[in-house]
Amino acid sequence: MVLEKFHSLGKTEIEVLHHPRTYLNLTGSIPFDSVCKLLSLEKLSLGFKSLYGRLMDELKNCTGLKYLDLGNNFFSGSFLEISSISGLLYLSANQSRFSRSFPWNSLENMTNLDVLSLGDNPFDRTEFLPVIVELTKLNWLYLLNCSIEGKIP
Repeated sequence: MVLEKFHSLGKTEIEVLHHPRTYLNLTGSIPFDSVCKLLSLEKLSLGFKSLYGRLMDELKNCTGLKYLDLGNNFFSGSFLEISSISGLLYLSANQSRFSRSFPWNSLENMTNLDVLSLGDNPFDRTEFLPVIVELTKLNWLYLLNCSIEGKIP
């Protein structure tokens, strides 16, 4: 994989990891333990890559991320608690087959979040949570078909 070659050169400084499918046939699971060693990584764009499996806990170590796109993949299991990535401005994981309970409280300190797109995932049913309303800098919110119900506060 590209990251392994990058690390073998002793490189740890890169700001953007974005590979359109036409340039790199990236499928399978992602070794976040390697990805998060990229100390300056700010943008991780992995949408539409046919990724599958569970998210690795090491994703929480990508604390400098501002942009995280995991949308339109084939993940299994729960979405990780990601409060350690509190500087996120963009979070997309829509239509990625995440299930169970979403860690809504992990969004509490993401006060600069501009885009939140989690729709079309079969999360456990939950009432609309105040933490979403408290994200006052949101310009885009997509929560369709993700088992949120009730009144918006």
